[in-house]
Amino acid sequence: MNATESAAALPQLGNPTLFVARILTNASLLANDSPFIWVTALLVTGVFISCTTRYLSGSWLRSKEMQLGVKSVGMLPYWIPLLGHLVSFATNPDTLMRQARDNSIHGAFSLNLGGSTHNIVYTPSLIKAIFQQRSNVLDFEAIQWFILVNVFGADPKRKTECVPCYKALTACITNHVSRGPSLEKMLGLTVRSMEENIPNLVSFSYSPVDQTIWERSSNPLVLANLKDSASTDLTVEASLFPILRNFVGSMSLPSLMGSAFMEYYPTVLQDLWALDQGFKWLIMGLPRWIPIRSLTKAHIARKNLIRGIAVWQRALGLALAGEDAGAEWRDMGDVSEVMKSRSEVWKSAGIVPDASEDLAVIWAMNVNANTLVFWLLLRILSTPDLATQVLAEIKPYVTISQPEQVLGFPEPPQVRFSTEGLIHTCPLFKACYYETLRMDSEPWSLKMISKDFVITESKDEVRGEPESYLLKAGEYVNCPHDVHQTDPHFFQNPEVFDPERFLDTDEDGKRVVNSRSLRPFGGGPTLCKGRAYAETACLTAVAGVLALWNIEPSDSPCWVLPRPVKATAVSMPASDIRVKLRRRKLS
Repeated sequence: MNATESAAALPQLGNPTLFVARILTNASLLANDSPFIWVTALLVTGVFISCTTRYLSGSWLRSKEMQLGVKSVGMLPYWIPLLGHLVSFATNPDTLMRQARDNSIHGAFSLNLGGSTHNIVYTPSLIKAIFQQRSNVLDFEAIQWFILVNVFGADPKRKTECVPCYKALTACITNHVSRGPSLEKMLGLTVRSMEENIPNLVSFSYSPVDQTIWERSSNPLVLANLKDSASTDLTVEASLFPILRNFVGSMSLPSLMGSAFMEYYPTVLQDLWALDQGFKWLIMGLPRWIPIRSLTKAHIARKNLIRGIAVWQRALGLALAGEDAGAEWRDMGDVSEVMKSRSEVWKSAGIVPDASEDLAVIWAMNVNANTLVFWLLLRILSTPDLATQVLAEIKPYVTISQPEQVLGFPEPPQVRFSTEGLIHTCPLFKACYYETLRMDSEPWSLKMISKDFVITESKDEVRGEPESYLLKAGEYVNCPHDVHQTDPHFFQNPEVFDPERFLDTDEDGKRVVNSRSLRPFGGGPTLCKGRAYAETACLTAVAGVLALWNIEPSDSPCWVLPRPVKATAVSMPASDIRVKLRRRKLS
C-alpha cells in the first residue's frame, strides 16, 4: 500500500486537519458551559493524532525495494509524531529492541529517534559488513566530539584546534595500549600491584583509618574475635561490588596515570563512578539544575575530574620538559608511555591539553572492566560446582605461599600469577569470561553514514529469505551487541549462565575455547584498543580473589544475584550484595 492508498483508507475521517479543527472549534464554543470540554477535546485530539501516526507509520515505513534485489530497512511503527520511538528508547530500550528482534525474521530494523533515522543491525553477518566499511563511508568523529562535549566536558569553542589532534591521540592508544612493550609494562605494573594487594583485599581492621582505600566504601564489618592471631579464622562482612570495583581501579589506574596522580587526587575513583552513573543524563545534554540526583552528582564529579586531570597534565608537561613540577609531582617516572606520548601530541600542536580527552581514556579503562570483575566472580561463585572446577584449572598459574612469622606476627600470604597460563591454558575460566561478557556487557557501536552502501544477510542467520539493505547517507547505523548476545537463535537459553557454550574439543581431544559470534569489543577502526589489557586485568583479579579468599553470601544460605541494570557498556547491579570474606587456609 503506497502513501496515496493509505490516505484514501480513511474516508470516514475526511481531512485530518479539518477534523481536529472542528473538535477544537466546538470545544471553544462549549467552554463556558463545561470546564472539562477543553480537556476532553485535547484528549480526543491526542488519541486521534497518535492512532493516525501509528496507522500511517505502519503503512508507509515498511521495507521497500529501492533497486533490484536491494531494500530499505523497514521502520517500526510508532505512536508519537516527530519524537517517534524516542520516549520508548529512552525509558526502556531493552524491551523495545528485543521485542523488535523477536518479531522479526530478519536482522535489521530502523527507529525514528526524534526525527533522525537509526538503522539497527544485530546479526553477525550484518555487523561484520558494518565493521568492514571504511571511515569515509561511516563517520565516528562527529559522534566522538558530541560525546566529548556532552559527557566529558569538552569546550565546544575548542573544536577547531582539538579535533585535528584526535587521529594522533588515537594512534598513541593503538601503539601503546593495544600491543607492544608499553602494554606489557602497564600489565606488569597492574599484575604486581594485584600480587601485593590481593592478600589485603580486607584488612580485618575496625578503624577506617587502618582500612585500605578500596575497603572503606564497602562498609566492612569484622565478625570474628580480633584476639585470635590466626588470620585465616577472621571473617569480614562487606559489600562485594564496591570493594571489587575500587580494588581493581586502585590497581589499574596508577599503571596509566602514575602513582602520584592517585596520591594527589585520592577520590578520583568515586568521582569516576558518579560520572558514569549520570552518563545517560549527560549525553542528553541536561543541565545541572534539573532535579535528578545522579545528574547533579555527575556534573560535580566531572568538574572535579577535569580540574584534577588539568593539574596533572600541566605537571606531566613540566616533568617531560625537565622542569620542576612541584613537590607533589616529584615522581612522574611511572606514568605510562601512552599518556606521555599524548602529552607530546598536544605540545607539538602548540595548544593546551584537553582534559576531557584524557578523562575519556580514564573512564574507558576503568568503568567497564572493573564492573565485569564483579559479575564474573559472582557468576562463578553462584553456579553449583563451577568454582571448584575453576580453582582446579587455575591452580598451576596462581602460586600462593605463606611466609614464616616475624616476631610472632603472621605475615600475609604471597601471591604470584602466570598471566600467560591464565589466559591461554585455562579454557573453562576463559569460557566463563566470555559467558559473562555475553550476559552482562551491553556495548553499542554507533556511527553516522556518510555514503550510501549495501549490506547483505547470511542465509543461515534469518528465518526467511536473506535480504540486502541500502543504508543511506545522513542516517545512523547502530549495532547493539546485547541484542545479538541474548538472541535464542544464536545462544540457546540465553538467560542461563552456561560457559560450556563457548567450549569445543579439538582433534587431539583437548578442550578449547571458542568465542563464537561474540563481539563485545566492537570491530573495524573503532575496535576497543584496551581489550587485551581489560581481559588480563579482569582474569587476574578474579583468579587471585578466588584462589585466596573464601566468599559466602551474608544474608541467605544460597547466592541470590542482583538484577542487572542497563548502564554504559556493562550492566550495573540493581542492589547491594553483602558477603563474608575469609582467607583460605593454606596447606
